[in-house]
Amino acid sequence: MPASLFQPMLTGLGTLSATTLLSAGLAGLAVFLALRGPAGALRRLTRRKSKLAEVVAPLIRLIRGRADAPPLLRRVLLSLACALGLTLAAAGSDGWLERVIWFTLPVVATTGVLVLGWIEPRSARRRRQQLIMEVPQALELMAACL
Repeated sequence: MPASLFQPMLTGLGTLSATTLLSAGLAGLAVFLALRGPAGALRRLTRRKSKLAEVVAPLIRLIRGRADAPPLLRRVLLSLACALGLTLAAAGSDGWLERVIWFTLPVVATTGVLVLGWIEPRSARRRRQQLIMEVPQALELMAACL
């Protein structure tokens, strides 16, 4: 083939414009998306729990408390008020307790939040015990119906 045939085709490649670069980049992206395997997309679609989620889940459950526990904000405010009152009462004393007591404020407040979240009211305990005691009678009635 004569070189004069390729000369007109190669003259436009001397200068690269923004349109040329954008077109080449988009063409490369289209080829990449068309040729990549579906395994990556399937991995992204499946819901796997991460290691962090597995570690944090018990902690979140612990903080959330029972199903019928008071709301978290109410428990936090109540336990902070109690912890602050205890801290202020103990801060009036002299000696090493006055310096150390301010470090116990977060510990007492956190313990209060957890205890208020997991403490069970007496009525709920009685209801649960009553349901447990009624189970044999309910099973006998069901057996008689069959």
